[in-house]
Amino acid sequence: EGPPGRATIDAAETAYLCDTVNRYFTHTIAPEDVVWSYAGIRPLYDDHAADASAVTRDYVLDLDAEGGQPPLLSVFGGKITTYRKLAEHALEKLGPTFPNAREAWTAKQPLPGGDFTDFDALLAESIVKRPGLPPSLLHRLARAYGTDTAALLGDAQDVSAL
Repeated sequence: EGPPGRATIDAAETAYLCDTVNRYFTHTIAPEDVVWSYAGIRPLYDDHAADASAVTRDYVLDLDAEGGQPPLLSVFGGKITTYRKLAEHALEKLGPTFPNAREAWTAKQPLPGGDFTDFDALLAESIVKRPGLPPSLLHRLARAYGTDTAALLGDAQDVSAL
């Protein structure tokens, strides 16, 4: 509630996040351990839903380019997980203004850590290099971080080093 510039995380949200993190680490944290926080506002498109929780979380692009004026592209909604598709759609909308722009390329570009072709080989190598870590943990990390798993784990060879 209130002006967007005053958005803050409340105590219940902080406690929820600490509890969530504590399920995965031996060393637990409490809200009083938090030294900085951030809260943001996501602009949602008014689709006239009766309930605010039912408003679409998909993005909506609105291009205003009338009368030979430079185009103004407004982006409403969206999620961080759809940023690549959103960027491609934005460039599609702006295409007539920039006829010499490159074709979309992000769909073929791997995300950080995604520069491998054989997941099973990547996982097997990780298990051989870190026999003290549970294979299930290495599997989960390899799925999330791919080739960046090694950098994430650093020198850790067992769970106590995490």
